[in-house]
Amino acid sequence: MYLSDETYRVILKAKIAINNWDGRNDSLPAILDAATAGSGLRMQIVDNQDMTISVWVFPDTDISDVIA
Repeated sequence: MYLSDETYRVILKAKIAINNWDGRNDSLPAILDAATAGSGLRMQIVDNQDMTISVWVFPDTDISDVIA
């Protein structure tokens, strides 16, 4: 799987921001929103309930576009 330069930049910005994150669940969405602003991507946070999280990256696509 290859990433475009723009997608790689967004993911890199998010990784840098997460590395500077204070660890609070309520502050992470703002970090991810800032990293993905205008990129056509969105990120979903998953609490793994074992003191870890996963961050899933998705294209910001309306489901009706996929089904139609």
